[in-house]
This record gives sequence, structure tokens and C-alpha cells, in this order.
Amino acid sequence: MGKKLNKLKDEFKYEDCDYKEINKEYLKALKKFSDDIKLAFESSFKHMAEEIKRNENDLAQYTKIKEDKFPLIPIIIAGDDITYVTNGMIGIESARIFLEHLNSFGMDINGETIKLNACAGVAIVRAGYQFYKAYELAEDLCSNAKKQLLKDYENTDADYSLIDWHIEQGDIIGPILNIREDYYKSLDGKKLNMRPLYINNPEKWTNYKNFLLANSYITKLQIDEKQIARSKLKKLREILKKGEKETEFYLLSNQISNYFPRFKDACGDYCFYDDRCMYYDSIEAMDLFIELQKEG
Repeated sequence: MGKKLNKLKDEFKYEDCDYKEINKEYLKALKKFSDDIKLAFESSFKHMAEEIKRNENDLAQYTKIKEDKFPLIPIIIAGDDITYVTNGMIGIESARIFLEHLNSFGMDINGETIKLNACAGVAIVRAGYQFYKAYELAEDLCSNAKKQLLKDYENTDADYSLIDWHIEQGDIIGPILNIREDYYKSLDGKKLNMRPLYINNPEKWTNYKNFLLANSYITKLQIDEKQIARSKLKKLREILKKGEKETEFYLLSNQISNYFPRFKDACGDYCFYDDRCMYYDSIEAMDLFIELQKEG
């Protein structure tokens, strides 16, 4: 957002001591810039709420949405600063819906139409968890997503939306970077998480589309009319922490390797590609994730 604001400022140059007129035009443009941002983010929040409502049949088992208790509480709605509380089962998907709708907006800056992007942090915590700690975790996750974008596209104007999340596990506390370093590394040094995930960047295989693909494989894929047993998925989550070789042995010995195919843009086998695991995120979140169906 800061880069967009700087781009707007570049349009206004003082010439022939016309400070008053230029200042007047700049303030007018700045107000429109602010109003457009506010409209886009509020519209995206409204759209997200509408999509949750449209999926109420799928949410009836987990929420009281059909008892007029809507599972969404806005906390901060202020320009590009949005904070809300929702049911943990739809925390990830609600943020995805918000970011995708936000990206449909374009702002005219210096005659150029620029798409809006943002990063989201989703803290999935148990009921009764201290709110300020959940808020800090969500802020930390959002910041981590922004850092990923800067790391991948340093010194460029590339702009994408990313999402990061963490499922609170009681005894695991601290900054998200420390948590990932201490608890999301396999014994052979590979990262267990794909997160943060790009929402609208096909250049990177660590994207939300592949997370949904992995989720569909572990929950819906049938081979010889059989789905993979949940007990084997739970066991696999622990095996993945031991590394790629241990995972290969587990998948082959249990004859379940076909349930974990590679992604189109990630050619690794046995759940790993490059230095990351392709399936840990989906297995970890499978009991706390409902995919919200898009309209149509």
C-alpha cells in the first residue's frame, strides 16, 4: 500500500511556485485514494459474509448459522486494516474469499490500473484462548506473509496476495518464525509447511490451489472405491516429521503412495518437493477446515 501511495504522490510536482493549487489537487486525489481503499475492503468483507451465508447448509453441523447466530464478528473495519473473529473451521477459507474478491478491484493511479492485494494471517485457537494472544498471533502470521513476498520478489514491483495460518497447540508458543524453525522441520532438514501460500500467483507452486488439491486428495480421492484410512493419515503426519526417506518407506509398505500424487507444478514424489512437504498443511488442517463452495 505504501508503494501505491508513493506512486500517487509522484503524479504531483511543484512547478512555477503553484504550491497551493498542487496541494489542493493532491489532497483531492488522496481523499479519493483513501475512499477507494475503504470501499474495496468493506465490499470484500461484505462479499465474504454473503459467501458464508450462501454456504449455510454445509456449516449447519458446525455452527448455529440457521439459528440466526451468524459465525462472523467484525472487530476492526478501518480502511485496509481488517480484523474479525469467525468459526475456526472457516477461518482459512473466509480469508481466501476476502483476498480473492479484493483482487477483483482495480485502482487508477497515474493512468495505470493497479489491482489490490493484501496479506492475511489466520490464528485458529481453542475457545477460551486469550483474545490478545490470538490477535498477536494473527498479526505475526500476516507479517510473515508480507515478508515472504518481499523475500521472493525483492527489489521488484511484484504484488500478490498471500495467506498464512497457524493452528494453536497449547504448549507450542512464541513468534511464528521460531515455531516453524523448531516444530515444522523434518529430521532431514526439510520444511513441513508450504505456508505462507500465494492466492493469485501461478508462478509459485506454494499456492492455495495446491493446498486445496492436497486436501481433496486426502479427503476425497478413491482408489478401487476406497479412501485412505484416517488412522493412516494421522500416522503419516508423524512420519513426515522424520523426513522423506521414512515417508517413502511408510507409503510403500502400506501401499498408499498413489493417494499422494505430485502437483502439476511440483514434480516431487512421496509427499516432498524441493525442500518442502506438499501434504503436511492439509493433513494438519483436515479436522479444522471446511471448503466453502464458490457461487455457480
